[in-house]
Amino acid sequence: MANSDGTVTYPSSQQVTVRPVGAYALAGLAAMGDRLLAVDRIRGYLLRIDPATNNTVILNPLQVEDWLDVTGLALWQQSLWFAKGRELFCCEAWHGEPAVAEATLLIPSLFARLPYEVGDMAVWESTVYATCQKSGYIHVFDRLTGKLVTRFPQPGVGSESITATAEALWLCDRAEQTVYCLDRATGAVRFSALTPFASPTGITFYQSPGQAEPTCYIAYADEEAYIRDDPNSESALPTDLSRSHLHSPPPLPPQPRGTLHPLQRLLDRTVLCGRTAAPRGRQRHRG
Repeated sequence: MANSDGTVTYPSSQQVTVRPVGAYALAGLAAMGDRLLAVDRIRGYLLRIDPATNNTVILNPLQVEDWLDVTGLALWQQSLWFAKGRELFCCEAWHGEPAVAEATLLIPSLFARLPYEVGDMAVWESTVYATCQKSGYIHVFDRLTGKLVTRFPQPGVGSESITATAEALWLCDRAEQTVYCLDRATGAVRFSALTPFASPTGITFYQSPGQAEPTCYIAYADEEAYIRDDPNSESALPTDLSRSHLHSPPPLPPQPRGTLHPLQRLLDRTVLCGRTAAPRGRQRHRG
């Protein structure tokens, strides 16, 4: 449906690929009401994305340097959490609007430090989860004390993003291109599903207005080759196609590409909603 301002709004029941305007390499993903939050780790942007229109708002225009190389993102009530390097940070009393003045700047406080680089993090009630590829574990912290409670083995071998629901932990492995559903209490794998695209870098559950059940959205960050024609170059595209064999092809420089895509099916929709479901074997299905 075309709007008067030129944007296009899709029906809430229609799940489409979201291409955030101006985003390069997305890392981390979280849902905030009818919007999605993500980080562009190359540019240092904290982005608020409207899935219905692809409209993208930079929420930290005065603090982009502080958000470079951020690898994880989580939101719990009024607290914004993110992972950078080996450390986990929390921004309390976050208002969710662009920080354009000194009084509205994000003020992160150090929550915990891991021995190796953090892949992503998730928060649910009084528990904080952090993935770490080098250690091979999901580290579980008490949100109130910051103390390490336990840890679960990571189900995959690559860098993993994570989100939490009432009943399950959901992880997507970048190397294996796989989504895993884990029991939140024990870390046991319930099932797994392949992602339709390569390089998943974030996962969350988003429920649009009027939607009965939340949808699993996955962020992807990869590179795509583009034809860049330079008319002044010897390798420019020929105007005479009959002599195209005399010209070498133009260079194809890879360009970063960030997208958000809904995973349509993960075996059992009752598990998607965080409801109790019977444990399953480690089945792999294409999403």
